[in-house]
Amino acid sequence: MKKRIVSCLIAFAIVMGGFPGSAWAGEGALCHHHKAHTERLAGQEFLPALYSEQTTPLQEETVTLYLENGDIIISEDMCIQPGGVTPHNGDCIITQKDSETPTANTVNIVLEEGCTVNITIRNIYIDAANSEKAAISISDNSRTELVLEGTNRVASGACCAGVMTGGAGSELAIRGSGSLEARGGSYGAGIGGALNQEVGTIHIEGGTISAYGGIGAAGIGGGDAAAAGVPSGGTGVIIISGGAVYAEGTENPEETGEDAVYGAAGIGGGYSAGGGTIEILGGDVTAVGAAKAPCIGSADISNITISGGTVRTRRKPDDAVKDAHEIGGYQDAWFTAPASLDSGENGRAVIYVSGPDRISSWSTVRETWNGVVWEGDTGTVYGTVDLTEDGITIGAGQTLEVPGSSDPASEPVLTVTKEGFHNSGAITGTGLVMVDGEKYRIEDNRLVPLTPDPPEVEVSITGDPSKIYDGTAAILPEGGCTVTGSDAAVAIFYKARSAPDSAYTASAPVNAGEYVVKAVCGDAAAEKAFTIAQAAPAAALIPVSVQYDGAMERTVDLSAAIAPYLLPEDVPAYTVGAFPENGCLPAEAVRAGGNELFFALSSGAEMPGGEVVVDIPVTVSGFTNYTPLTLTVRVTITAQTPSEPADPPTPPYWEDPWDDGDRFSEGGTFPNVPDRTPDSPAAETTLDSGEKVTTAERPDGSKVIEVKRTDGSASTTTVSASGRTVTTVKLSESAAAQSGVIALPMPAVPSVRDAAQAPSVTINGPEGAVMTVEIPVENAAPGTVAVAVDPDGARVVLRQTVPSENGVIIVIPAGTAVRILDNSKAFADVPAEHWARDAVDFVTSRELFSGTDAAAFSPDQEMTRGMLMTVLARLDGVETAGGQTWYEKGVAWAADRGVSSGEAPGQAVTCEQAVTMLYRYAGSPPAAGSLSGFLTDAVSVSDYAVNAVNWALENGLLTEADSGLMVPKDAATRVQTAMILMRFVERANHFAGVVE
Repeated sequence: MKKRIVSCLIAFAIVMGGFPGSAWAGEGALCHHHKAHTERLAGQEFLPALYSEQTTPLQEETVTLYLENGDIIISEDMCIQPGGVTPHNGDCIITQKDSETPTANTVNIVLEEGCTVNITIRNIYIDAANSEKAAISISDNSRTELVLEGTNRVASGACCAGVMTGGAGSELAIRGSGSLEARGGSYGAGIGGALNQEVGTIHIEGGTISAYGGIGAAGIGGGDAAAAGVPSGGTGVIIISGGAVYAEGTENPEETGEDAVYGAAGIGGGYSAGGGTIEILGGDVTAVGAAKAPCIGSADISNITISGGTVRTRRKPDDAVKDAHEIGGYQDAWFTAPASLDSGENGRAVIYVSGPDRISSWSTVRETWNGVVWEGDTGTVYGTVDLTEDGITIGAGQTLEVPGSSDPASEPVLTVTKEGFHNSGAITGTGLVMVDGEKYRIEDNRLVPLTPDPPEVEVSITGDPSKIYDGTAAILPEGGCTVTGSDAAVAIFYKARSAPDSAYTASAPVNAGEYVVKAVCGDAAAEKAFTIAQAAPAAALIPVSVQYDGAMERTVDLSAAIAPYLLPEDVPAYTVGAFPENGCLPAEAVRAGGNELFFALSSGAEMPGGEVVVDIPVTVSGFTNYTPLTLTVRVTITAQTPSEPADPPTPPYWEDPWDDGDRFSEGGTFPNVPDRTPDSPAAETTLDSGEKVTTAERPDGSKVIEVKRTDGSASTTTVSASGRTVTTVKLSESAAAQSGVIALPMPAVPSVRDAAQAPSVTINGPEGAVMTVEIPVENAAPGTVAVAVDPDGARVVLRQTVPSENGVIIVIPAGTAVRILDNSKAFADVPAEHWARDAVDFVTSRELFSGTDAAAFSPDQEMTRGMLMTVLARLDGVETAGGQTWYEKGVAWAADRGVSSGEAPGQAVTCEQAVTMLYRYAGSPPAAGSLSGFLTDAVSVSDYAVNAVNWALENGLLTEADSGLMVPKDAATRVQTAMILMRFVERANHFAGVVE
């Protein structure tokens, strides 16, 4: 069979004169199966590819052919044009560079039995009317799927159909969003059979179709069959389930005589063609028949199903002889049997014919029909018809009859929607009509509800829930709304003014803000805006006593004073005001950071009277429920009495070993200096590394730990009685200059969940130095992060915090203060035993991901391209909040950085696309990994993603253990993406350009 087809193709090409002999040299058999390809794809379920850097739906690129290059022959796996042979995988595109200029080149689809091709025609214009060729021809016993894009026009030569199907075994499916105008040559259908040819199966699923038959041929269906005897040729199987279809048959003026049948159907048989099956299941269909021929049908047809859509029939010309049914067979021809018209199950078609008795055997068919039939200007509803999807229009001068029982308990005969029912004429009958779920009877040519309309209900709100915040809910006062027209209960709802209507809840608000109250009674509702104003907090005085001895530093914790006014989501901001000039406490030595006030006493100041009192005003803002709070830190500084001279300072309690006289040059926080009188002498230990660790206890239960290294690096750590630690580290120039990770000389600090109690670490070093350091942490976990604290108190989570064996590793400029915080989140759908709990803790604690709501992470939800672009932008330090959409800034960043094209942000991202974005973010480094561990998936990796997947394998982002989990073309879930991203951040130091 293959050899025969190949021979036919070669012969066809030689006859056409389009292919030079050299083009065939060494090509071998042209019609063959890709066995290995078929076996590899067998049994697999493929999803359409999402937009990525490769847009083809299959692994192989779709072939595009241009008609200007000559006639086209298409087999099941290759395309032939003058100059060469192009393999394809079942899909190809046919187009023209100039679609306004017609070409006589044609398309010939020659397939082996049982084979299928999918052909897209895009803006083609074939005019083969002066030849003896079909514009598009299809072989027998095969299936062709024709997809329409743009505007397409085809016309064939004599005895050929415009789009010519093969014999009875061929199948043609037409779909798409474009249009097709198909014109048959003399004796050939617009779409279907040629002269004396069997038609096969034609299925129209979409698009805008105009089909014109040639002499004696149908618009869609059979060609002229007179030469083969009467009846013959065949209508085939015609199925229309969608689209806008216009089909026009043509008469045959060559046949004369009293019994001659002169015309062809719009849809169905050509001249003398008989038999066949026609099914109209949907769409907007117009069928125009020639004189003495049906508009839909053929001779001897016995199976016509019209169960959906809108069907219109008419004659051409309007005064043509009308001695044939418009739907069915010929009315007077001796070889015509009555047609059986079927509406199928749950029929809902609307049919328009020119007048009574225009449907074959209608007197018996109407008893079982479901649908609406218009005979001229009179329409009748038959059976029980639901037109909620299609609607119906009664035009001026038209009458629609709805028969049936008027008993209110009866079922409606016709079901429509208010939007889909248009009446400019008359509606009559006794049947019930259902409109938007409510029954109507027919009275005076209009629809009247079975039950009277209820009285109109009106709701108004007269009360006002506005108040000043006091910790209780703001509730609409009793009697605060009025209802007329109903005694039904009123429901009260509340929402934030800026929130969408879907956010309404029955819970009244408590916190300060702008809100809306809504009163609902049935379908009536009223809204009113109101305000919960901020309350004024009571001013607070924080006394601080300091004994002056020349040079001291102090930290004042403000958290207790502001705690009564804070909500968990509030971020307080501190402003230090002006205070009286004095010699002990200069203004430039005072600042606020975090929840603390830092000050340093000047050296050598005189204290008249032995005591100085300085009131430092601090304004605290950022409260949801309160206006700014005024704090006064009253610092009482007393001099040491001569009778009790102060002991000289003894390290390590308060001496700063690297103090150069300027306490503020490092840009960090001040150490929390202990009371000068220790409980016991300091204990000193020398470690094997040479580090000296000195620990001193305070009377109040706090202690100071000092660590010194031989290279000059050192730290001072204050641990309060409550366990809060504050550490200041200074790295020497030699330590800061070393490559790799610098382990800090300091004791391990705990990781806590309470931000106010989080350990503080300030890392000083040479000016301008950027260092990779390891902070020792006792209980570091995936959710442990470093939070940078700016001098103004603002906090930023360091998203590239990497957990290590001894703590956490960060990259940080000298002089930066950080807090160590357990920032992990709790999600009900990711319990502690979940296989990816560590990854979820990692990405959410670094605020790269957030939950889908307060209690859910949705681990198995598909990750979209926009989500991943936004996550990577956050990892790169980009502020992604704001914009018209939540992903706008992330997508713009990805396109600017070359991480992705930025397109299709709402589509799911595949695993290979996710890895490719990370690879590009890492600078597209050379890759030496191997796909050998992915035995089932290696062949599925797209060409554009091979380097990225190899790189991910080489660097541990993917492992062979992920083989059954990470399928390259499957959509990546949120938890899978979290796992890859955690591995990426943990290995960030290995990737060029990620850590700057």
